[in-house]
Amino acid sequence: MSPLPHHSPVRARQRGSIAVSAAFAVLIGLVVLLSVQVGYLFYMKRELQKAADLAALSAAQVLVAGDDACAAGASPTLLAAKGAAVKNVAGIVDTIAASDVTVDCKLWDPNRPDAGGMYLFDPDPSKGERLNAVRVRIDKALGALIPSVVGGWIGGTQASVVAVAAASKPTAAFSVGSKLLGTESTGALMSLLRVVGVDPDLSLVGYEGLVGATITPAGLLRELGIPVTADLNVGDLNALLAANQVSVGQLLDAVVNLAGHDELLGLNAAVLNAIGASLNMDSLNVQLGTEAAEGAMRGLFAAITAPTTAQEALGIKLDALGLITSAIGVATAGNAAAIDIPASGLLSALGLDLSVKAAVVEPPSIGIGQARHGAIPGARAYTSQIRLNLNIGTSSSGLGGLLGALGTSITLPIFVDVVNAQGELTETMCSERPRKAAVEVKSAVLGACLGKPISMADAFSKKDMCATNMSADTEFVRLLGVSLLHGKVAPLSILPAPAEEVIVAEDGPPVSTSANPLALGATISGLLDELLSGSLSGGTQTKVDPLPADTAQTLADNYLNRIGPSITGTEISRIKNWMDTDGLVWKRPGGLLGLTSVTMPEEWVAKVASCRSGSTYGRDCVRGRLVSSLQSPNQCGLLSCILDPIVGLLLGTGDGANGLLQTILKPIVELLKLVAPALDGVGGALSSLLNTLGLNLGPVDVQLHSIDCGQVSLVY
Repeated sequence: MSPLPHHSPVRARQRGSIAVSAAFAVLIGLVVLLSVQVGYLFYMKRELQKAADLAALSAAQVLVAGDDACAAGASPTLLAAKGAAVKNVAGIVDTIAASDVTVDCKLWDPNRPDAGGMYLFDPDPSKGERLNAVRVRIDKALGALIPSVVGGWIGGTQASVVAVAAASKPTAAFSVGSKLLGTESTGALMSLLRVVGVDPDLSLVGYEGLVGATITPAGLLRELGIPVTADLNVGDLNALLAANQVSVGQLLDAVVNLAGHDELLGLNAAVLNAIGASLNMDSLNVQLGTEAAEGAMRGLFAAITAPTTAQEALGIKLDALGLITSAIGVATAGNAAAIDIPASGLLSALGLDLSVKAAVVEPPSIGIGQARHGAIPGARAYTSQIRLNLNIGTSSSGLGGLLGALGTSITLPIFVDVVNAQGELTETMCSERPRKAAVEVKSAVLGACLGKPISMADAFSKKDMCATNMSADTEFVRLLGVSLLHGKVAPLSILPAPAEEVIVAEDGPPVSTSANPLALGATISGLLDELLSGSLSGGTQTKVDPLPADTAQTLADNYLNRIGPSITGTEISRIKNWMDTDGLVWKRPGGLLGLTSVTMPEEWVAKVASCRSGSTYGRDCVRGRLVSSLQSPNQCGLLSCILDPIVGLLLGTGDGANGLLQTILKPIVELLKLVAPALDGVGGALSSLLNTLGLNLGPVDVQLHSIDCGQVSLVY
């Protein structure tokens, strides 16, 4: 029998190990190929993301420059985004086409998240919202790096990337200042200090070291110890500023410290001492902000409006010297100072007195924000508005005293607002070197009204004193007891200047508007129309029949119960004012021999003088005189009875019917209107003449503190 063949176990084991090794080699190769393919996909997605980022940044830059609507077709924003995306992927295995890129222009608002977490919205123009962000999306089907079985497994993967770039709009800080009549050497700060009664010899030369020095609102708040949070929005910032008041000394010291000129702390103290000699320093505080409500009391900064962000406003640069001037204006607002007027021989001879007071009623402010956009107004700043109160009236001595005895008096309370101006940012020119801004200025040389204020305490603190604080009926002229002229002259805009746009350079000198054209014809026509419109009239005032005895006693007790047990001259005046307010002003004979007329309350004050003992009045005596006067009949003085109807016929009686004089003068006024253009020409020639002499009437100075032209950054 033949032996069986012999097989070596070693050789069999060798054949098995080769098969396993080959299998492992194939597996490793597949893993390597898969890794390469996956790595390629990650690489391509990263490149696509970089392309989307760069495309969004490029498009946002174009959006800043032109505020493009991002419409389809040849939109600059759309072309910039797609062009940047295509070029930044060029040369890679998988390139993209413009059709792979989707571009949307949106509003990015970090204070209100959307459902997708991108903070993107469609802007609402009615709220002042504008496009400020570009979203770029790239959708690309990625092919296989190695077309094989592996490529069949994972090739054709759809990759999608998104990038959002947001741009802040250009923001500017500027201020406006005015001067009624002056030369180029007139300093705004010195002029302001003169208004509040500070010694004009005070030297402010040291402040020249602040020229060119800038600080930021954020730095100012930090120096004043007012905390600012990172998530502050515009509304919160306005509220924060409006809610904080600091002393003028704190603010001046903070400004010079931030500007690096602590050597001026002594000058600050000198200015404060000078102001304190005229005003109560305890009441001089600076409100930092202005509330958003229309007509709100203005602070150092005018109201900041959207779409400016709080961070943009806080980082803008401000002129240090301008801040000091504005701060003093805000602190001294409403503090009237008497102005010394040399005695006039003519006025004294006529028995007249003249007194003048002045005050800052609307302080200067600094505007921060963006330019006008369509119907959305731009940032605004206001000049310092000065109010003058001129009182012309008969004196109590000499001829004035004699006229008073004859029932004749003149009272002319005149309020004049001097150079009220507003500047509105209309354009920022970031491509210019130096950068520039356009500001539209509206102003008027004078605004005036004639009449007594309802409250003299508010005469220098209300924004629109002439509109909100004027008595409805002021007696201006009384002749022999007859109210010859009474009423009021409503607010008048005298010599308004047309709106003018000025171009101001950053870090450049202030630019002044043109001199006022002195539109004399239009102004005179307006004044004549107002005077003849029936607002002024003569004749009798409101008549009230005397009261029955029981009504008189009840009313007298009512007045006396409203005062304390001790009656002094102050209480007598209060009772008279109550009767005037209640319309108990029928006429009574008065003056010399009863020839003229006085009102019943005036007659009562004269009669009650006999009730006085020392500094007080007997209560029963005062009551008896009051009850008697309340029952007195309506009766004019002898001369008043003759003159009153004549005056009413000439001037009208205030019941809507024109007097004879008004009827005669109206055709003359209409004729004067025909020559108004010629008068306007005369005014223009006069303005030009003043300008050649180095004097400007009503110029408004505009200063641009700084421009932040906006930054573009990726936000998603």
